[in-house]
Amino acid sequence: MPKPCQCVALVWALSSLSSVNCFSIPQPQVVGKRPTATRLQALSEEQQKTIKAASLEEKSLELEGSIQEDDANNKSSESEEEAATGTINERLMAELQQAADKEKFGTSKSGKRMNLPARPRKTPEEQEAALAEARNLNGVNPVVALGGGLFAFAVAAGLWYATNELGNFFALHPVETDVYFVQRLASVFRNVAMGLVSLASGFFGVTGMGIFLLGVRVAVGVAKGELDPTPIKKSKQQQSEMPNVWDLMMNKKPSRSGGRGGNDSSDNPFGL
Repeated sequence: MPKPCQCVALVWALSSLSSVNCFSIPQPQVVGKRPTATRLQALSEEQQKTIKAASLEEKSLELEGSIQEDDANNKSSESEEEAATGTINERLMAELQQAADKEKFGTSKSGKRMNLPARPRKTPEEQEAALAEARNLNGVNPVVALGGGLFAFAVAAGLWYATNELGNFFALHPVETDVYFVQRLASVFRNVAMGLVSLASGFFGVTGMGIFLLGVRVAVGVAKGELDPTPIKKSKQQQSEMPNVWDLMMNKKPSRSGGRGGNDSSDNPFGL
């Protein structure tokens, strides 16, 4: 039998050998077709580098293209500015001509087509003078104004009487037919007739009241010595003729002397 000291020495030797891994069996490395983790990392890094390089190249190309476009736009704008500055006098003359046409013919298309001169804009002083001239009642005959007001009142009363008579006639003579559209047409015609006659009555009544009050105001002014009823004589140049409404509706062109439809009178300042 071995001695105890020999057994202790043997155990110590075995423990030392196990700590040094002398009995570890080397495992063989299996080389397969699949790449290892390190190889995958290397490939991914190379792909990222190539992708980054491609994006930088595309950005540089885009920047170069935008710079070229900006240069072309700048050149075109410079050429346009040069052309605009070269024709600035012509544009100013065209604007002045347009302003003159607006003052002469107005902004409406009908005025330009018919060559009707528009009234120029008045200054505040001219407007005040026109208002003072309109308020001047000298030259108004109070007898004529009062007579015109009474005549308008008489016409208004006659039209109002006619309105009442028409209403009574239509009420006593209804349309005796069973056709619906004939009944509707008859009612529309009666309403239109009643409306026109009553409207004319009101128009003459309001006009007569205004003329009558004007005659009263002029009569009071003449009685106080503030107004002169003597008619004011105007020169032939200041007198204006009313245009021929029929020729205006027929759109007859003015003649060389300023008339329309064979009226060659040079006294018409409107060219109608």
